[in-house]
Amino acid sequence: MIQTEVKQLGAHEHEVRATLPQAEYDRIFNEKLAQFRQRARLPGFRPGKTPINVIKKQFAVELHQQVTEELVRTHYATAIEQSGLSPAVQPELGFPAATPDSDFAFTLKVTTWPTVALDLPATEVEKLELSVEESDIQDVVDRMMKNNCRFVADDDRAAQEDDELVIDFVGSIDGAKFEGGSAEDVKLVLGEGRFIPGFEEQLIGVKAGDDVTLHVRFPDDYSAPHLAGKEAEFAVTVHRVGRPETLENEEQLAEQIGFDSAEAIRADVRKRLEAEARRIEGEVNRDAVVAAVLAQGQPELPEALIQEQIRASVQQLRQQLKRQGMPLDEEFFDDEMKQKMRERAITALGGGVVMRSLMDAADIKVEDADLQAELARMVEEYPEAERAAALANLKNNKQQMEQIEDNLIERACIDYALSQMKVTVDAQTLSDWQDAQDAMREAAEEETAESADAEEE
Repeated sequence: MIQTEVKQLGAHEHEVRATLPQAEYDRIFNEKLAQFRQRARLPGFRPGKTPINVIKKQFAVELHQQVTEELVRTHYATAIEQSGLSPAVQPELGFPAATPDSDFAFTLKVTTWPTVALDLPATEVEKLELSVEESDIQDVVDRMMKNNCRFVADDDRAAQEDDELVIDFVGSIDGAKFEGGSAEDVKLVLGEGRFIPGFEEQLIGVKAGDDVTLHVRFPDDYSAPHLAGKEAEFAVTVHRVGRPETLENEEQLAEQIGFDSAEAIRADVRKRLEAEARRIEGEVNRDAVVAAVLAQGQPELPEALIQEQIRASVQQLRQQLKRQGMPLDEEFFDDEMKQKMRERAITALGGGVVMRSLMDAADIKVEDADLQAELARMVEEYPEAERAAALANLKNNKQQMEQIEDNLIERACIDYALSQMKVTVDAQTLSDWQDAQDAMREAAEEETAESADAEEE
């Protein structure tokens, strides 16, 4: 019944013209016309008795609109399928402005995903491989011993690193309090780094009953954009200083946190560290593969695709801030921020294009057995009695299931790429890699702070 014609508008822009017989338009039109006639209440005519020509004249625009909407709704998917195109964004619809004299037609402006050339055997890439050592496990157990200690109040004690403070604080910027900057009876262990840089360090030496004022600067990449990079003061009241009393041995730790033995704790720690190592490998190696492929040639990204990615990022940011009770000021989107968001959109889309190209090259699909194995792995973290319910919740969450399938596809794409590329292995222990990342992060923060100081001068 429906006929489609595809016209190339650009490298990844197409116009699909879908045509239906006039008889199909007339059939739906007559159905709507009868409905309008039954509902119409026009002066001088009894309900349901208004002449057809009067109904057509009085409701011409509404009739055409409803007929068009129903025809497009009914035949939209078929038009896309017959075109052979896979839309990257929601197609732009075009309708006839008036009742057609012959066949009814509507248009779809379709933007498709670009591709990137793959020459994997000639592409070099560095692959990260992380190992978990006994020293890594011991570090975690030591932190667990430390974190599960109890704190004994000492009114005469000057606070030291690893002490627990109970404080009230009120934050202000340029003398004005800001939302989310105040709290009471907050427990804070000095040295854990839970607060922004400089906050905990200035509390070293305080005693119970002290009132102090802290001067800090929010990081430039702080999660709340309206606070990022700003100088702030915090008025702090110290209610209690507690010194730590640690557990004597790992068996006491096992008893306290519900494990059968110290060996059971270590087995659980190794399992979690191995999972963390695989997660990090996946992220790093994905970025490495994407960068290596794009170094051979950048895809031509349609503007519609870039704008859709930016809109999605803005919406995500709005929702995130809304959950935190912080509205997003439109002034936030100045020219500099718009350029940053555009650059991030292009980077994200480049990775998506590479993944799609790899998926097509290897004909990668998610097998049900792989999906079930991944679901079983995900619910292992729950107590055995709760796993069936957790599994059911996962399967009933359509969005989460789609994300799990996407993750499996991406993982398979990276495995395929690494099996075909010229690979150099970068083998490290998990702790060494994490230490290197921390050092780079600290260096970047110091450079940012120095740049900010230089600008102020």
